[in-house]
Amino acid sequence: MKLSVTIYSLHNYIGKGEMDVKGFIEYCAGIGAPAVDLGYFWKDEATEIPQASQWLKDNGLQLGAYISRGDFTKQDADERAQEVVTLKKAVDAAAQMNAPALRVFAGNGWPGAKFEDVRDWVIEGHKQVAAHAEEKGVIVGLENHGKLCGTIHAIRTIVEGVGSKNFGVTFDMGNWVGAGEDPLEAAREFAKDTVYVHVKD
Repeated sequence: MKLSVTIYSLHNYIGKGEMDVKGFIEYCAGIGAPAVDLGYFWKDEATEIPQASQWLKDNGLQLGAYISRGDFTKQDADERAQEVVTLKKAVDAAAQMNAPALRVFAGNGWPGAKFEDVRDWVIEGHKQVAAHAEEKGVIVGLENHGKLCGTIHAIRTIVEGVGSKNFGVTFDMGNWVGAGEDPLEAAREFAKDTVYVHVKD
């Protein structure tokens, strides 16, 4: 098992302009972290992604995972199509950086939405992303994020619906509690599907 610090952990500093991706990598090296998760905090993605691999090497760090978001619960079909484009680009970035995994979301829907309302959209969107990931040799991990698509039932339904060897679960221990689920029960359910784990206090 290898530990990695996600860049999202310091998003407040990055949002205030007090730290950038290179600074985050240097900070994590300074605290003795063996690896980091990178993604979507680039100032200039086109130039920084190629540089990031060298920054990691210079600081003796590995890339734990590439992180992206994703929202296939949007009611507008064109917006969902754009989400496919965005996540395919994230797959490309993950492949370029030789990331062991790519973290993605399903989406949070709208007030009053039920999982059954968005299930088919989420599965179809991630099927397209997973197919691209298979071509690029990238492993995608769907995080149990939010209450709409973050339950045991929802995650199981999506993973089975996508049905790709390159599509599994990013297991976030804390998020199960937020969705009203027992993390231990979830661990038993997704032991064979988990490609990455998030731990938070």
